[in-house]
Amino acid sequence: MTPGREDDRRIAADGDSGRTTEDPLTESEARFRGLFDNTISGVAIYRAVDDGADFEFTDLNSAAQRIEQTTRQAVLGRRVTDVFPGIGEMGLLEVFRRVWRSGRPEHHPVTVYRDERVIGWRENHVYRLPTDEIVAVYDDVTERKQAEEALRESEAGLRAVLDATPFPVALVDTQDDKIAFWSRSALDLFGHTAPTAAEWYEIAYPDPAYRRDVVERWTPFVEEARRSGRAVNAGEYRVACRDGSVRTCEMYVACLPDRLIVTFNDVTERARAEAEVHRLNAELEQRVQRRTAQLTAKNEELERFTYTVSHDLKAPLRGIAGYAAELDRKHRAGLSERADFCVTQILTATRNMDHLIEDLMRFTRLDSETVSTTTVDIHGLIQAILHDRALALKERHTDVTVDIPFAALLAWERGLAQALANLIDNAITYSREAEPPRLRIGGEESAAAWRLSVADNGVGFDMKYHDRIFGLFNRLVRADEYDGTGIGLAITKKVVEKQGGRVWAEATPGEGATFFVELPRPVQ
Repeated sequence: MTPGREDDRRIAADGDSGRTTEDPLTESEARFRGLFDNTISGVAIYRAVDDGADFEFTDLNSAAQRIEQTTRQAVLGRRVTDVFPGIGEMGLLEVFRRVWRSGRPEHHPVTVYRDERVIGWRENHVYRLPTDEIVAVYDDVTERKQAEEALRESEAGLRAVLDATPFPVALVDTQDDKIAFWSRSALDLFGHTAPTAAEWYEIAYPDPAYRRDVVERWTPFVEEARRSGRAVNAGEYRVACRDGSVRTCEMYVACLPDRLIVTFNDVTERARAEAEVHRLNAELEQRVQRRTAQLTAKNEELERFTYTVSHDLKAPLRGIAGYAAELDRKHRAGLSERADFCVTQILTATRNMDHLIEDLMRFTRLDSETVSTTTVDIHGLIQAILHDRALALKERHTDVTVDIPFAALLAWERGLAQALANLIDNAITYSREAEPPRLRIGGEESAAAWRLSVADNGVGFDMKYHDRIFGLFNRLVRADEYDGTGIGLAITKKVVEKQGGRVWAEATPGEGATFFVELPRPVQ
């Protein structure tokens, strides 16, 4: 038979294109093969043999060949138990059987061994095909598993280190806010654990108001730790423990990619000590205030006393001295020898009393005087003091030497002048019996202080009475032997100590004495 027109058109079209009636199937197979070979996952196809007792390879894509380090030609038609002898121990062969029989897909992760050594990990997804074959789609997850294993080992090492540290530490998972780890010292300190950070807040900070304050204070420090990559001191917090006690902890926070490291430094005892110091300081301040008020009252009382001495005592003293002076001046010729002696004693006593009152007033006013430091020309100051005593020095033929290697010092000038004048007067008085009297004024300086000295060759004193001589009204000789009020050295000590300095003496009975004044240099 001759083909009809329609047949002629089909044959002509087929001839033009080079296709036959089987071309659609060929095209589908080519498409499948392209997808099969180019997928990034490994794909292996098996068919059952021996009624599912074993399976043999029917195909293997390029990715599977790369993963298994084999070729398609090397495994096609071979049993899977021959190619992978350990597949039974892996459990994968049993998965193949279940999927082949039930038709239900299964997922099965596999650890791959070679010579009893792990060489890789696979993630397998097994399906049954309509052709009654099974297909295994799998990926090589060795790198991911190795990274996870390294992370686990790293975290285990980190936990071991944190568990050994004496400071309590917690690890908080930032993904779900769970507390993943407590160090042993943290468990010892707090006595409990909590599954989540939120519950930890409720347990550790039972007072809601304080808990809100903690969260508000804590959050900015966490953000700073994330931003800076450094551990941040988040401040001090009161933390409730399981036994009912409350500890004060200084907390530090540091950030890992998925963890917060929280360190607790228990400063409870330090906080208690600081609170006790604050309490004692407050008590001390109150006591100082009370004492200051008492001293202010005493100073005011002393000022009133000074005023009384100045006016109420000196006025009658001036009267006595005036009448005695008139008797001595106008009526001496008519006085008996005894009366003349009495007038002389009255004049001496009133003069000594006047000096005593002046020294006493000078001593009492020192407490209220303000020290003002200035640069003092020490040579000029000493020459002025000696000039005022030139007559006494000349009458007694006193040998005076001044040897001070520095020209100036920083001091309270009026106070220093008073102290040196008293020491020079003291030396003049107690060396009057020496032949000849000698007065030596010296000085030396160091990085810390200036030191001045006043030495004489007078009567000296026993050093066992050293501290006594600087007391008020304390004298080591009788008043009728040497002039003096017994206040001069006490004034000297007071004015020197008001400047932060010190005064002392060295002496030998019958060989004279040396008095020292030391004033500190200002701290640079």
